[in-house]
Amino acid sequence: MNISKSRSTKPKKPIKRRTQTELSALKDDIYRVASAERPMTIRHLFYRLVSLCGWQKTEEIYKGTLVRLLGIMRESGEIPFNWFVDSTRWVRKPTTFSSLDAALENCSARIAANFGETNRLIVKFGRKRMR
Repeated sequence: MNISKSRSTKPKKPIKRRTQTELSALKDDIYRVASAERPMTIRHLFYRLVSLCGWQKTEEIYKGTLVRLLGIMRESGEIPFNWFVDSTRWVRKPTTFSSLDAALENCSARIAANFGETNRLIVKFGRKRMR
């Protein structure tokens, strides 16, 4: 029985690894820009590295190089964690209530808190029950 292994039609590209000198230069760029403009987001740091240091603007460089090296630098203490703002996206979520009564109670409490002490106004909320 003759079993042949199938081969890919395209040869694989060899992985080019950076030297320690190249990695050191990248880390120096990261430190220099981050220390001058902190606090910043990691995405902002990436764009500053592209514009100031000539880094390529690719997602591979962003995720595969910057995020990886920055993680190593932060864990080793080379760069403080507080130089970066990680939670910059706003979450817009409406206030929800379990019932209409809970919503009315919240509304009346907020109005009372805002106006109760400065104005002599009594505000009452209620609802009619429909049958």
